Parts: sequence; C-alpha cells; structure tokens
Amino acid sequence: MATSVPGHRWYVNVEAWAPTPDEWKALLHRLPSDEQQAVMRYRFPKDQKFALCSRLLQRKIVADTFHVPFPSISIVRNDHGKPSWPACPVPTWNYNVSHHGAICAIACQSDRRIGIDVVRVELPREALATFFECFDAQFGPREWKYIRGEPGDDLDQIRRFYLLWSLKEAYTKALGVGIVIDLKRQQFVIAPDTSAISLYVDGVHASTWHFKITPLDDSHYVSIAAEGAMVEEVSWKRLDASTAFQ
Repeated sequence: MATSVPGHRWYVNVEAWAPTPDEWKALLHRLPSDEQQAVMRYRFPKDQKFALCSRLLQRKIVADTFHVPFPSISIVRNDHGKPSWPACPVPTWNYNVSHHGAICAIACQSDRRIGIDVVRVELPREALATFFECFDAQFGPREWKYIRGEPGDDLDQIRRFYLLWSLKEAYTKALGVGIVIDLKRQQFVIAPDTSAISLYVDGVHASTWHFKITPLDDSHYVSIAAEGAMVEEVSWKRLDASTAFQ
C-alpha cells in the first residue's frame, strides 16, 4: 500500500445531536463490549455522547481511510491516553481527536505526527483577572502580552487565551505526552490574524513544526500541530452523527 493516503478533518456538534433510544443503542453496539462499558460509565448523558462520538469518529476515520470494517478495528491508548490503531499498514499514519464545548473533532495525517485541540471561547464566571491567575505559570511574558492586548476587551482577551491554550495542547498531544510537561517551555508567537504561528521550545525555534487555527463556528476553534510542513489544504467537514456512523 502506498504511504500516501487521504487526509480527513471532521467534526460533530454533539450538543445538537439528540439520538433516539433505538439510535443510541444501535450506535453503542458498533463498539466492542469493553468500549461500550467505558462509554456508559460516564454519569451524565452529555459526557456519554462525547465518549461515544469520539470512539465512533476514531473507527470511522480508520474505516474510511483503509476500508476496514468496524468490528475488526481495535484502538489502543498509550500511557498518556493518546489513542492509535496499531494494525495500521502505514506506520507513519496517525490521527488525533479532541472535544470541548459542543464539538468533537478528529484529523489524520499520512506521514507525520499530528495533534489537534478544540476550544470553545466563552467568558468565565469569575472575573477575567482571577481566571488568568490560575494559568499564570503556563504562559510566558510575551504570550501574556498577546493575550491581554488592549485592556477592557474581555471577549478578545479570552479568545486569544483559548487560541494559545489550544496550540499548546495540540503540540503536546502530537508528541503523545499530554499536559505533563512544563507548558511555559513552549512559547508561541502568533500573528494578529493567526496566519503565521511560530513555536519556541526553551528559546529555540521549533522550525520543523507547523500550526493552523481554524474557526468551526462563532465560538469554537480547532488548532492543528503537525510535524513537518503542512501538506495539502484539507477543509473541515461537519458530520451528522445520526447518519455518519451507519
């Protein structure tokens, strides 16, 4: 099999999905029994929906890319929780999945490590300054200057905060280590329109990594971190959970 396989960028609005009991049962039974149990261990229906959608998206991206039936797809996770498909015939192919707010998203790449992170931009319940204090150690002075921008514009500040946070998450997820490293070691420089994004790790430009931020709707954004140059432009496609996993 050639190492060039199609890339996909998909997302589902899970909050807008209201499955009937029969639909829920049918989709749940598309998973192996241990994964079904993992989904149902979540206490709240919203969390169950996200857990099911995430697992179905992972199997769909494998099935659509490699024409493999759902029942034969076994997903494993590393010590930090990053999922993968160990039976993949293309060793360099990998995918990543994320959810936040109302959105669950997934992306794959044929020839490089990839990480994604979804964020919903919304103002916190507490004062913005109090909220930012909780993350003081996660961002450097230049990043805080970018976040705070012009004083008094709370919505723009929280948007810039979440965009930076999603970039840090996407990068660490691409590495497969999760948020267990010192995020302050990662310093992002972002153009005002996000068209240019650079990463510095311990002060050294990580020139082999490329990043892209895409708005999915009025309040949700997704960041992609890819090792090596970004390949062909792949648009994000919204899927309907009621029909996508049949």
